[in-house]
Amino acid sequence: MDDYPSSYGDNADRYEFITELKPGVWKICRKINRAEYLALDVSDKVFEDPSNPDEVDETALHYLLNPAHHPSLLYEFAEILNHENLVSLVDWFPVQKTDAGGRFKPLHYTVWDYCDAGTLGNLLVEEHISIKDEIKAAPPEDDDARVNEYETDDIMEHYYDTRFMENPPPFPPVKIPKRAFLPESLCWHVLLSVLKALAWLHDGSRSIVLGPDGQQWEMEPTDMDWEPILHRDITPNNIFFSHPKRNEWYGTCKLGNYGSVFISNHYHGDKRNPNPQHVMSKALAPPKGKDLLPLRDLIELDAHYGYTYPQQPNQPYTIVSEWRAFGEIMQAMMIRPVYPLDGHLAAMRKRPVLENLKNADYSDSLKNVVVMLMSMNPDEKTQSGGFRYREREYITTTMCLQAWINFHEWRNSDSPEARKMIHVWEAVRDQSIEDLEEIERERESTKAVHDILQKQDRIYGDEY
Repeated sequence: MDDYPSSYGDNADRYEFITELKPGVWKICRKINRAEYLALDVSDKVFEDPSNPDEVDETALHYLLNPAHHPSLLYEFAEILNHENLVSLVDWFPVQKTDAGGRFKPLHYTVWDYCDAGTLGNLLVEEHISIKDEIKAAPPEDDDARVNEYETDDIMEHYYDTRFMENPPPFPPVKIPKRAFLPESLCWHVLLSVLKALAWLHDGSRSIVLGPDGQQWEMEPTDMDWEPILHRDITPNNIFFSHPKRNEWYGTCKLGNYGSVFISNHYHGDKRNPNPQHVMSKALAPPKGKDLLPLRDLIELDAHYGYTYPQQPNQPYTIVSEWRAFGEIMQAMMIRPVYPLDGHLAAMRKRPVLENLKNADYSDSLKNVVVMLMSMNPDEKTQSGGFRYREREYITTTMCLQAWINFHEWRNSDSPEARKMIHVWEAVRDQSIEDLEEIERERESTKAVHDILQKQDRIYGDEY
């Protein structure tokens, strides 16, 4: 039976290994505060042959992570994958591990945020709805007043749309009231969290703050030389949750899994330049699941496909692809599934977003952001030939800011859910206030003890 790994690096001494969740993945905690993280064994990526690390050359990853070669590169890399809504890279360290009675062998671990409440994919579970339930939900035919509330077009076709079914049921659709699937508060939580993560990856815009006037919200890139990073695998199973820590309704939501991440080497341009660019330029990446392609080939494929939807197998992956992938997930959260997860997402692509959401019982503020995700075209031009969007290179940031504004519109609405919701950042704010108060109390207590000791010294001097 394997023993717990033992450390031989300074970084490893900060952590305690708790339990192995699956081969190569450990739950660990930081000794100083017992904060929990995940440690991922990357030894097979660090050495060509992990069993004989001293006899082979190190891999490119080891060269990248090894402080002996690049003292600060690891921290610069961790700074990129460090955001409140990303599963962040926390640390990297080597350890020694041995089987009982065996020789020690070196292992290398990367340390990541630990999201302990599962993924969004766990919530998108199909429902088995009987026709009896549908008929019960329909308004009575002899009540004209009730019938007028539900127009003929207001039919929830996504329950049993014959276009989606190989064997259509032998009954006609029935009129039913508008319905919701997941709570709107949760939809807003996921929407804002993932958009903030994408604004950071795409534009280098970290957070939303109040402007100097204290009235307008602002979100600005932190690095004018930022190169857009495309995630390329935005799926419900890559959106992770943590359990609430205080009284917030939902714990932290984070986008993770960077196995398909692509750094585009595209230059955004200076956001401070007031003149819109008239040269079309965009970040391009190979289609999802494919290896690197020459830039010339990507440009030719992009000219052929443009922003075709749904995404085609050979279509280059762009920032618009990211918006649409996330927009499909948002629609899937708002419409009750009758298929397994992949089928449910595929059903979202069968019809336009406006048709999908017309019977979804959510606020217009939320629906409008989802429609924007699915329909935004950054290359749209005016009649004069210039681009319609002045800051077209930073539209993810613009959309994130608009979603934030829409969220506050919803929070100020008459919805009881909106009024009562306690968001995670409100809990973080309250915790920060309490922490500062505790620090102040400790400071005052220490000062009081110090004053008493000084007073005793003055009274008794050396005799005390």
